[in-house]
Amino acid sequence: MREIEIQDSTIPHGMLNNDFINWFRARIFVLASQGRATDELISLDVGTVPLVHRYSIFMVSGFRLKKKELVRKTQNSGVLVKGDDSDSNKEYYGVLEDIYKLRYVGNRKIHLFKCH
Repeated sequence: MREIEIQDSTIPHGMLNNDFINWFRARIFVLASQGRATDELISLDVGTVPLVHRYSIFMVSGFRLKKKELVRKTQNSGVLVKGDDSDSNKEYYGVLEDIYKLRYVGNRKIHLFKCH
């Protein structure tokens, strides 16, 4: 965002969010032409594969997470994430509703947890 603001300080802040994708694609194109774009950046530029996988169970560090089931009395559907902002002591907790896997080119993937 700082680089965009430096390049054109007359752009209103709200426009920066809307134009970020176009700026990012143009920037990656320039970096790729100079041989400076990483495979990860190129994958982000290309975007995800159109097919999204949805799961009800996910294994993390040997623990099985299941999305909430109304018929069970005991569950392991809680998710705890430590914050990565300026206050690293913050913790965010939620109850797992859905698990999605997004795939990018180059066999890269990311798992998203939808929590309540």
